[in-house]
Amino acid sequence: MTHSDSLAGPPTPLEARASGALTGKVRVPGDKSISHRALILGALSVGQTTISGLLEGEDVLNTAKSMQALGARVDRTGPFAWQVRGVGVAAVAHYPHLGAAVGHFALVGHSKYTGSVPGFRSGRMA
Repeated sequence: MTHSDSLAGPPTPLEARASGALTGKVRVPGDKSISHRALILGALSVGQTTISGLLEGEDVLNTAKSMQALGARVDRTGPFAWQVRGVGVAAVAHYPHLGAAVGHFALVGHSKYTGSVPGFRSGRMA
């Protein structure tokens, strides 16, 4: 092993010695796609999901609001830590606030939703 070739002069050998184990903690920033999926899967599951390292950007927080609109309980328990109490897929399909949740998803996706939502006269949400 040698120093970088960009240094002036001839290469100088480097020496490595055995040492103890590395210890410590590293906090890796949350990932937006995984944060959305963790909230959605937690809401569609039955029971409690604990999420750590959630990216707390505006669109992820809107996904949390959407999951609440679908009937899930979503609570921030600490920095980047959340708990989701899911209601299951069957409960979500019959939840009375489904239209509000679809509206939140339209905001998250920065697009318009056009489709049918059971129980609503108009399936259009901007």
